[in-house]
Amino acid sequence: MTAHATPEQPGPEPADAPDPHDPAAGTVSERPSPPVWSAAEAHDVWSEQGADGGAGAQDWLQGPVEPRPEPPTDELPVAEPAPESSAPAAPLAAAPDAATGQIDAPTAPDVEPDRDPESGEHWHVVDQPLGADPQSADTQNAAPQVAAPQPGAAQAGTVPSGMPPVAGAPSTRPAEDHALPADARRDTAGADPRDGRTSEDGAAAAQRMPHRPPHRPSQPGATAAHHDEAPAAPSRPADLAPAPPARPGGPLSATLELLAPHLRPQRPALATGGTTLVLGTIALALAPLALRGGLDAASSAGAGPSAALPAAIGLAAAALIGVGLRAIAATSLDGAGSRSATGLRSRLLHHLHRLSPGRDIEDLEGAATPLLEDVASLRELVGRAGPRLLGAVIALVTLLITVLVIAPALAPVPILAAVLAAVVSILAGRSGARRETAARTDAAALADTAQELLAATRTVQSYGLEDRAAGTLAEVGARAARSRSAARRGRVLGLAAHSLVGAAGAVAVLLLAGAQPGGPSAGDLVVVLAATLAAVPLAGAIVRSRAEIAAAVAAASGLSDLLSRTAAIGEPPRTLGVGRLRGEVVFSAITAHSERGPRFDGISVVIPAGQRVALMDRSGAEASALLSYLLRFDQPETGRVLLDRYDTRSLSLADLRGALAVVQREPALFSETVRENIRAGRPEADDLEVAEAARRSGADVLHSELPSGYETLLVRRGAALTDGRRRRIAIARALLRDAPVVLLDRADAELAPRERAEVLAALDALGEGRTVLIHSRDPETVRGADRVLWFEDGRLVEDGHPDRLADDPDSRLATWLLEADDPEA
Repeated sequence: MTAHATPEQPGPEPADAPDPHDPAAGTVSERPSPPVWSAAEAHDVWSEQGADGGAGAQDWLQGPVEPRPEPPTDELPVAEPAPESSAPAAPLAAAPDAATGQIDAPTAPDVEPDRDPESGEHWHVVDQPLGADPQSADTQNAAPQVAAPQPGAAQAGTVPSGMPPVAGAPSTRPAEDHALPADARRDTAGADPRDGRTSEDGAAAAQRMPHRPPHRPSQPGATAAHHDEAPAAPSRPADLAPAPPARPGGPLSATLELLAPHLRPQRPALATGGTTLVLGTIALALAPLALRGGLDAASSAGAGPSAALPAAIGLAAAALIGVGLRAIAATSLDGAGSRSATGLRSRLLHHLHRLSPGRDIEDLEGAATPLLEDVASLRELVGRAGPRLLGAVIALVTLLITVLVIAPALAPVPILAAVLAAVVSILAGRSGARRETAARTDAAALADTAQELLAATRTVQSYGLEDRAAGTLAEVGARAARSRSAARRGRVLGLAAHSLVGAAGAVAVLLLAGAQPGGPSAGDLVVVLAATLAAVPLAGAIVRSRAEIAAAVAAASGLSDLLSRTAAIGEPPRTLGVGRLRGEVVFSAITAHSERGPRFDGISVVIPAGQRVALMDRSGAEASALLSYLLRFDQPETGRVLLDRYDTRSLSLADLRGALAVVQREPALFSETVRENIRAGRPEADDLEVAEAARRSGADVLHSELPSGYETLLVRRGAALTDGRRRRIAIARALLRDAPVVLLDRADAELAPRERAEVLAALDALGEGRTVLIHSRDPETVRGADRVLWFEDGRLVEDGHPDRLADDPDSRLATWLLEADDPEA
């Protein structure tokens, strides 16, 4: 017996009517689908019921909407009273909590099984034998009709007894027709409200259809949004999104802004490092003054052996103090840079984990380069390159000021030497960079050529190409040697040019000192010579540090771009609090497109709690998309996904994903112990619960087989384990999560024959008493499901028990099973 629902007057329930909640009854009690109204009819009824608040008829037709994220508000809007009705509407949610502002709804709202939950109108259950023609004379006049499900499966597009209608879902239909009629789809997909319908037509429609209480915008004065309307897709891929506008102050200011949140906690270390760096550098730069005093004292007339002793002590003290302070500065600043890099890396990883691969960012694995190398560049900026540049500038300025004070006539020489050294460093750096790049390229080409020739050994032997291969390798090797020699020669020439600049400066100092009447003292001359010789390497260090800082600024720009990416799917502005969920899943009026055409064309599917459903299609794209919609990794263009009648867009991501357990073909194992990898399913679980989950999944064998049992550290994603062992650890993690809904995404694929039975048994244990959505290409797994949904060309074309569909030679499932059993058939 099956059941068809009609919105008739209340009547006695048939004595032999099956229990609508008994899954073993073989029948399904169904309530009428939401009315399919045209936009004009909705507009007329909307107007007659006196609705206001700025919402349109199409919004009212589609049901309640989520609050817009803008403008933000800290208070929930005051609910306006709904129009008077003969029967009270079922409550939709509990009152908001005054402290948190969230709505506490520990269970899904209950409804009476024989009453429409929105209008309060009674509806009648009409029994009909299974297989009867839904358009027979007994039921043809009962409107609207609900298609009869196949035994053991709930029909797509139908709603179980007691469930509120899914807003925006197409009307239910027989199994032979899983698509809405063209006119119905047009009316419910956003037809023009001004299509010429008269108010009399709308009034007549209002008399026919049950009352639907109007909704109002959640924000005062805001315009109501279409509930099923997804955010507009980006016009270009996420990786090609335009860069954010430049910030005032230039790239360096943007770099400091990026680092500021992580540098603030390091202010004591930065202050200590900066102070000791400045003082230590000044101490070392002023050390020649002590030498000057000693030389002048020793060369004066009548100076004794101890005349230079104070100067020697001062020189040694300045050197020791300078070196000690510089060591403290290096330790403090390097530690601050490392800790800041750690914080920035964690911040970046947390942000990347909020993005959806393929939607918000094309190449998520490619983000490992900025996560490691770019963050390391910023660490070097704080800990080494920045302090090195600061120290070189302070030392050079201190030396030049000292020369200007004690020998102003000779001051132009060290200044000119510093300028020439900077120019030489810039030119040598540019040419050296080109030579180094060419050397690396030719070295890589040599390695590739050697591997290529070795891999082609049989071909070389067969065609007698030994001499040709040797000549090719010799030619590539000679080119690599020339590039390497050129790079080395460039480095030597750069050092020679700096040495020539320093020597020329020293000669110029001596010539100028000899040409001056009276000349400088021996101490002054030594200070000027020391300043000239030191200015050359200091200028080179400034140029090299500037290049390192430029690289760090470029890295910061890339990191800022990554952090500026926003997740298209984020937390709702207000969330519904939920308790323990049963696991009922509804896909309502889902529409989505791919590059090849429509992926879903307004499909609606109800999956009761506790049912095992295999999602099938030719390529697997539709099954993967539905799992992504439920996990909110992606979202359809229109339509909704409901979990226990809660719109998943109104749940926090933590609550939603906490009700789901996922097992994939490639289990994600972390560089932690086996115990902690299992505990990741529920971090608060104790060791006994972890051991029980391992036992149920068969992963307890690892306790005896691994050297340290559950305390064995897994490295490189558990590469030392077999594929079956890795999956059993993932299944144990899902068992420990104890979620009402399980998603199996190719969890049974590519298993070794000796491990296959154990993994399938663990998957069966995971699915006991839970709703299971299966994406599989394994015939045994598909046949073990309670229900198979086959999607094709955007429509749900088959829905039923796998045994019934397999017995039908014209079904897609039967054809697929035949091809899977005999690929050559």
